[in-house]
Amino acid sequence: MLFREQEFIQTLTKIFHHVIALIFPMYQYIQADFFLKPDTFFNLFPYKFLYNH
Repeated sequence: MLFREQEFIQTLTKIFHHVIALIFPMYQYIQADFFLKPDTFFNLFPYKFLYNH
């Protein structure tokens, strides 16, 4: 009986881990421009080099 309780608790913790992992990002505001603008700036150089030839 102890093994069944331990297995149940492990399964329950896995379920809660996934639920919390899905809920947490929904309540966070992420400023994507902070990451996208530098990425766009640094990616222009290789493309300009290729198109100028």
